[in-house]
Amino acid sequence: MRPNQVRLNADPRFAGRGVTVAFVDAGFHPHADLLLPTNRVKAYYDASSEKEPLGEQKPEAWNWHGTMTSVIACGSGHLSGGIYSGLARQSEVVLVKVAKNGSIRRRNVALGMKWLLENRERLGLRVINISLGLGQCDRESSRSLVDYWVKKAVDAGVVVVVAAGNEGPDGKTIS
Repeated sequence: MRPNQVRLNADPRFAGRGVTVAFVDAGFHPHADLLLPTNRVKAYYDASSEKEPLGEQKPEAWNWHGTMTSVIACGSGHLSGGIYSGLARQSEVVLVKVAKNGSIRRRNVALGMKWLLENRERLGLRVINISLGLGQCDRESSRSLVDYWVKKAVDAGVVVVVAAGNEGPDGKTIS
């Protein structure tokens, strides 16, 4: 039994096989449910780095939010013996880190989106998930950069899923 699939009445025949999903988030931990029984992490990109990356990059172990989101959606269920798996448990994933020293900048999100689109065909990218809050963290002009790259992705046929936000006017509201 897979509680996520049962609760959502999801057809078990559709498990993400042949689909690549990118996650743009603060950071990632190399979680067993993405690595076992086979490594489904197709690529990792650090958009927060000031320098051009040299060689292969590896996820860092310090951030939980991107890990949680990617495993809920695409985890194999390896650690739970297959009980707690994501709906897209057979998909491949691309992880894009956008936080530096715990701070998320819209510019880094835009850089991550740009990299994803530049590598879309090579990665076979069909879905981008951006489940992080940006709030009022930096200039409004940076927001238009993110909007620009999201629109470019949609225009290229990529499904983009974006969080509603955590910063509404009152407690327990969204922005």
